[in-house]
Amino acid sequence: MEWYWLLLMMYVAHTIADFHLQGNLANLKQKSWWEKHPDYKPEYCKDYQTALVIHGVEWSFITHIPLIWVYGFTPTVCLLIIINAGLHALIDDAKCNKKAINLKLDQEFHFIQIVYSIIVMIMIYGV
Repeated sequence: MEWYWLLLMMYVAHTIADFHLQGNLANLKQKSWWEKHPDYKPEYCKDYQTALVIHGVEWSFITHIPLIWVYGFTPTVCLLIIINAGLHALIDDAKCNKKAINLKLDQEFHFIQIVYSIIVMIMIYGV
């Protein structure tokens, strides 16, 4: 399969995972949402981090399905899924909680994650 088809499929998977499937996680990954909740308790102060990780794993796995389809569930794909899940959580935290980046930059970083994953797989396994 040509790299541009992988890019297209991974980008479509990204939009599905990052916009359509996120649901309540969009709220739960925001620290301010927890603090404004009427039943907020101090022990909830880090719960938003769990939501960020859950969304990161969900996004990373779904986005990497085209790589799994083409290359199989290799150790490299597993490692890319783990790395990208962590990066996704950090990027979303910078957008949702730290207000350090906007949606445009958030999406550019996610696109770079996709391109990087494709490059790694092509370098190791070929096209």
